[in-house]
Amino acid sequence: RAEMAGRVEMAPLSDAPMLSESSDEAPVPFKGKTALLIVSTCLVGSVFILSGRRSLLRGDREAFERLDAEAHFDCHKNHFCKLGPNDQTTDAQRTVQIAVLSHDACKNACSTNSGCSATEWRSSEQRCELHTMAVQALGTESYGYMHTDPLSPAEFTCCLKRDCSCQHGHPVGDAQCPEKGQEKCERCDPGYYLHSHMCKACSAFTNSVHSGNLVVTQSNHADLTVTGKVTEVTGDLIIENLAGVAKLDGFSCLAKIGGDLLISNNPDLEGLDYAFPSLETAVNVRIQQNPKLKSMIHSFAALSTVSDNMLLQNNDLLSHLDDSFGSLSSIADSLYFQNNAALSSVDGVFVSLSNIEDTFYFQNNGDESAGWKLTNAFPNLAKVGDSMFFQNNEHLTEVTGSFQALTHVGDTLYVQNMEHLAKFTGSFNKLKATSLAPGETSGSFYIRNLCESPCSGLEIQGSFNSMMTADKFIMSSNEGLRLITSSFNAFTHTEGGHFDISTNSASLAIEDSFAAGLQTVDGYLKIEVGMSCLPKQFNTLNVNHAPGEEFSIGTAAGTYDRSNFTEALCP
Repeated sequence: RAEMAGRVEMAPLSDAPMLSESSDEAPVPFKGKTALLIVSTCLVGSVFILSGRRSLLRGDREAFERLDAEAHFDCHKNHFCKLGPNDQTTDAQRTVQIAVLSHDACKNACSTNSGCSATEWRSSEQRCELHTMAVQALGTESYGYMHTDPLSPAEFTCCLKRDCSCQHGHPVGDAQCPEKGQEKCERCDPGYYLHSHMCKACSAFTNSVHSGNLVVTQSNHADLTVTGKVTEVTGDLIIENLAGVAKLDGFSCLAKIGGDLLISNNPDLEGLDYAFPSLETAVNVRIQQNPKLKSMIHSFAALSTVSDNMLLQNNDLLSHLDDSFGSLSSIADSLYFQNNAALSSVDGVFVSLSNIEDTFYFQNNGDESAGWKLTNAFPNLAKVGDSMFFQNNEHLTEVTGSFQALTHVGDTLYVQNMEHLAKFTGSFNKLKATSLAPGETSGSFYIRNLCESPCSGLEIQGSFNSMMTADKFIMSSNEGLRLITSSFNAFTHTEGGHFDISTNSASLAIEDSFAAGLQTVDGYLKIEVGMSCLPKQFNTLNVNHAPGEEFSIGTAAGTYDRSNFTEALCP
């Protein structure tokens, strides 16, 4: 067809309708054949695709690359597959012909052609994938380079997914895979180490125990990277103030640390991805104050027990923790997960953790990550032996489906000081009381200082529905809290302390909550809602309990005390 800047000739297509000379007329798709034409004589750097399933497309390199990434065709009858290496199927007009094949023929061609073919059979998806051709020299002046004219077949590059293999590990990606089916590993499973792009068994190493403390320095880190033979350190493993090392290697076979693991104050450390795939036990694990540490992906895949404390704190750039600590089930003392300013997700982290014997600190995270969410977090955590501090995560906006296995907090639960939190849904629904066992003194329960201006519209939905008691129940100073719905439906009393729902949004409503009926409050009682009356499930309240304590109900209709409490109730 003719274009403004010149005329291009196409290889004849027997069943193709003619296109209008007018560039404004709607394009007519070809039927049964596909041609890819690189145009050099009209619009410099343009690409034309004519297809039985696509209309005429044209554009610059950016549009072409987008098309290239999206060009997937299901291989059924009358759909298209490209056969053979590219340099054998381009003609003098640099046109690529694509044949029509049946489903079985396409599958066979895709499976058997080991050359630079543009097709690949996707057995898991039962389809044949067509990759359009990328042209190395295509471009315009705006990209800083021009294509040559004419384009030779050698300038076509194949987009075939090569799919290397890897026994006992994970293969490299397509860009690093030299040939389809070749074994070339990127990383190894626990119990294996990487050697010449293959995964070798750590069991081959004997007498590889390091006695006492192992302090990693620049010189011996290079040796560890080459060998990776250390399987046990009887003392501490100390990686501290290690300059010039961006990625930690050399510990693929390390299974046990008799003392502590300390990774601290390393000025250039950027990643711990897959760093300790075989490590199962340590006393303390401390990863802290590494100013450039960004990524910990699959870092401790086999770690199951920490026999003292775990500290993951003060790593300002740490944002990726994908699938880390996936096997960790128990921490014998406390977990400090705090002061990681760039943190934006904990999805897939600590998914097996069921027990923290002492205190859990989840605080001051994500200060530089606007709008981050906590979704299905800590799905198997059942017990926190002492207090839990879930607080000061300034930019956290949503908590959904989190801490759903947690049944006991040994002392106080703090959910507070998160000024952007606007959604709290389906969380903490197995928590029975803030105490370890029936008969023990309860700890307190605080929800305070959530959703402050400009945040508005905080709703607590479907949460805390097994919680029966607490020493103190304080839900106050949540400026944007406007709705409590389907929550706290087992709560009946406080043990020695106050019950306070006050100084929240002036429009606060309580719906389908506290269904078991609040019965006794040992300290003062203060409830303020924006409704015209208090939901009738509060009619179980014993107003004569703790007569010396303050008793105050506030609704949109007025304020009430013990003497006229019944007037505050909805009919």
